[in-house]
Amino acid sequence: MKVFITGSGLIGSFSAKRLSDLEHKVVLFDKKPSRKYLKKIFNSTLPIIEVGDIRNVSNLAKLIQKHKPDCIVHTAAVMRNFFDKKPMLGVSINTLGVASVMLAAANAGVKRVILCSSLSVYDYSSQAKSITENQPLKPNSLYDATKLSGEYIATSLANSHNIDITILRFASVYGYGIFNGGAWLGKQLQDIFISLLASKSVVLREKEFGSNEYVYVKDVSQAIVKSCFKNISGVNTFNIGSGKILSSIELVRILAKVSRNEKIKLESVRHPINMPDFIKRKYPFNLKRAKEVLGYIPEFTFIKGIQDYKNYLVPIVNKTVRL
Repeated sequence: MKVFITGSGLIGSFSAKRLSDLEHKVVLFDKKPSRKYLKKIFNSTLPIIEVGDIRNVSNLAKLIQKHKPDCIVHTAAVMRNFFDKKPMLGVSINTLGVASVMLAAANAGVKRVILCSSLSVYDYSSQAKSITENQPLKPNSLYDATKLSGEYIATSLANSHNIDITILRFASVYGYGIFNGGAWLGKQLQDIFISLLASKSVVLREKEFGSNEYVYVKDVSQAIVKSCFKNISGVNTFNIGSGKILSSIELVRILAKVSRNEKIKLESVRHPINMPDFIKRKYPFNLKRAKEVLGYIPEFTFIKGIQDYKNYLVPIVNKTVRL
């Protein structure tokens, strides 16, 4: 199989690596791909890399026609904190980008698209005990709204052009990344972990992490690869997470244990009113549908994921840091 992946950041690069390891052909498309970063992920020959703006549907269509992929995986987007500085550009990339991918796929006759979405499209105010794909939707920020808008755009174009589309709503993704598109929480966690591995003192603010569901990027790539090969028709949506909620206290404990550095302080929240609802929740994603239809089963607990993550970070931190 040949797979065309938009975005060569955290999710795109690890998904490309997993596909390549399975001996499938991969094309990575990005506006500013980092070959240095990709070499650290692949440790071998890089996949084909194409450069361009995701919103340029004409150029994108030419590249897709050139490579003739069996499936397109759309990961390219900018994250939450990008919108603080450039909101209109963020809206443009996250919505027009989806439209470009779907129209380019239709033009090239590609019949399967995987769309990466977010946990932030849901309404968590009710504290539902089982967060299924039928949970009410309520985006609270402009970023959240663009992710849900992208789902609606993709669904509409999929229906009108007879394209099978799988929408994957990810919990908070962590792993070794470069975070050019923002990915605030992922970058914040990586910065804290690097500081701990370098034997520095750090402060983790509960208001920024709360009680959250984390999913390791290798589990995310597992879900993406299985979506590429699963023969399901129409529009399908799946929750992809770990199935576990982790408190800030537990997060601090695990980071200290794996880094072997106890110099981490938790700055607690007395009045969590302004925290986003998705990091105040008590219950994780219900993964039943993803397990039954895709065969997705998380392989990484948080501590196992952090231990694997450490292997990527130690070489770039300090040669004296022990594994």
